[in-house]
Amino acid sequence: MVKPISKTYKYWSNGCGDLFTPDVNTRTDLDSADDLPAQLKELFCNLWTEDKYFRCYLSELDGQYGIAFEDEYDRAAAEEFGVSYEDYLDKAKSFAEKISVKFPKFTVMFSKDCQVWSDGSTDSIVAVFMPYGVSKKEFDAVEAFMDKNHPVRELTKEAAV
Repeated sequence: MVKPISKTYKYWSNGCGDLFTPDVNTRTDLDSADDLPAQLKELFCNLWTEDKYFRCYLSELDGQYGIAFEDEYDRAAAEEFGVSYEDYLDKAKSFAEKISVKFPKFTVMFSKDCQVWSDGSTDSIVAVFMPYGVSKKEFDAVEAFMDKNHPVRELTKEAAV
């Protein structure tokens, strides 16, 4: 089941590995992984990567630490693929549903226009939250499934025809 992105979903890192406390009002940069809670430090040292297609974040959901893959969808990308933004988001929702069926033990979230940039543009996000305790095998399986089933694969095939 795909859920909307929760207000209790918090980031402890960005996709580049910069670490910080999750409260946006009092965000503090962290000097090293040693400054993270122990579970997040373990996830950072053993699983976090910037070597995947999807952004990888240290995160927290409903007070539980974990790691997440995220994929963003915006109007510019829809235009590049020659589809409407609504059609692009339909593909994103379908993608999220496929992930949730394949990996029901993880929390799959989708929200439309949930990330607002300083220029007023917005992104929609598919996020897969894997709680602390996820194995490397499971982590890699989620990423491989996402890569194989990503909507861009379908859209690039359509564009090539």
